[in-house]
Amino acid sequence: MSKITNVPIPSPSKVVNLSTAFIETGIPIPPIERIKLFSPYQWEDFLLEWVDSLRKKYSTVERCGSAGDMGRDVIATYKEDSAFWDNYQCKHYDRPFTPSKDWIEFGKLVFHIFIGGGEYTYPRKYYFVTPQGVVIKDLKKGLVCIRLQESAFHKMLDSRIIPS
Repeated sequence: MSKITNVPIPSPSKVVNLSTAFIETGIPIPPIERIKLFSPYQWEDFLLEWVDSLRKKYSTVERCGSAGDMGRDVIATYKEDSAFWDNYQCKHYDRPFTPSKDWIEFGKLVFHIFIGGGEYTYPRKYYFVTPQGVVIKDLKKGLVCIRLQESAFHKMLDSRIIPS
């Protein structure tokens, strides 16, 4: 039969002062890391709340994001002129936003403005909002494409290629 013996527990090498709050909630997570944990739906809700906080600039803020949103997740109409609006496209991928891979999102909006019935005008500003960042090597190409596309919008409207 084995004999039970007392084994001394070693003292911690470093004294750590932990509060009960720290023990209850765990290690603090920096805000930029916390938003990476959101689901895509929570990310759109978060962006809706954030854009709504810009009420000095906007008169209305709406969430359109879902299947059939026509490339619009959160839209905001300007106070000074309700004909102008901004589009916030919320992308919560598990990787950085890559313009060369993700231009389809911009294409959806372009399609619905010019080809798919013209239910709305193009936005004054178009934002891709992502917590994972952007692939920098693609960013320059993306900005050039946006500038070219914006120029193309104006040329199409000025030449009346697109019926109003």
